[in-house]
Amino acid sequence: MWSFATPSSVLGGLSQLQGEAVKEAICRFGPGPGWEILGYFAAGERAPTAGRDPSGRWLVTDNPDNPAQRCWVLSESIRLLGDASGMRILNPPAVCTAGLEEKACEATGGTWVVPPQVVTGKPPSPYCSCP
Repeated sequence: MWSFATPSSVLGGLSQLQGEAVKEAICRFGPGPGWEILGYFAAGERAPTAGRDPSGRWLVTDNPDNPAQRCWVLSESIRLLGDASGMRILNPPAVCTAGLEEKACEATGGTWVVPPQVVTGKPPSPYCSCP
């Protein structure tokens, strides 16, 4: 089963499309400038490309600085080498937020907190504590 974190080397024939940086580019944890920077492409550097976001503005590639990791790069920075007509559409990684339910909280790296009971008043509600 494929996930965002699965490197192309594990996918075998599922991800053969190469991308080549047409200029220096930043590779991030998610599609957008607010996501953590994971690596950098130098102009001319290549990496397997596994998919794009629904808007087509961001591509998911192997991280050029750590090929065992995936990252997102602006599509205008990458020239795809081959037929991209069947490229997968991928959603951004889930983000931990305080309003998540228990399973989603833990799946995104958060900790489900059940506050102790208070003697008076309404019992406090459990919540997600994010790193």
